[in-house]
Amino acid sequence: MPIEVFEDPGVKIVKIGPIGQFANNSYLIIDPATNDAALIDMPAPGEDILAAIEAVNIKSIVLTHTHPDHIGGYDAIKGRLGVPVYCHPAETLMAAEKIDVPLNEGDELTIGTVVAKVIHTPGHSPGSICLLIGNRLLAGDTLFPGGPGRSRTPEAFRQVVKSINERLYVLPDDTAVHPGHGADTTISASNRSTPASPPAPTRPTSAATSSGQAVEMSF
Repeated sequence: MPIEVFEDPGVKIVKIGPIGQFANNSYLIIDPATNDAALIDMPAPGEDILAAIEAVNIKSIVLTHTHPDHIGGYDAIKGRLGVPVYCHPAETLMAAEKIDVPLNEGDELTIGTVVAKVIHTPGHSPGSICLLIGNRLLAGDTLFPGGPGRSRTPEAFRQVVKSINERLYVLPDDTAVHPGHGADTTISASNRSTPASPPAPTRPTSAATSSGQAVEMSF
């Protein structure tokens, strides 16, 4: 299982993936002082993730949203770890009883001495969230190297664009962006990107204007 490690003072971020059919990325937020960790998203196969996280003490699981490719490993992982699952309450694709703790805009999740700030970014899904840890953003499917994550209706597209412009593009330019699929980027690089080709009818691609306003969809 491919793994990348990003170490900053007082915190370690581990990127696990690509995982499964949809090449998902899962993440660990680790407090190096205690080895306590939070697992971000649970794509299938759950057994692969469980094998990758054996060396840390998982205290919580956070879902950036509940599309099936991000929760496919729920039963295996939750069943093995037995720790609380955190998620925004606006997510409705997963049974409400599977969410142990609701997360809302501005909440802070504590992992040992590490603090992750919740940023609610609706659009890709109603309860999509990002997590800001210092100068790193775990972006779920809200933001990719080219711009916004895929949205299913024009209204949802406008909403994800609003979320990105008002809540993410206000972050420092050098903020690292770690998405739910594919390669990493930065706020600055995503902000200035342009589409490589016109959006396809069934899987639109993403873009942002040179002025920093997101204008097309991505994953």
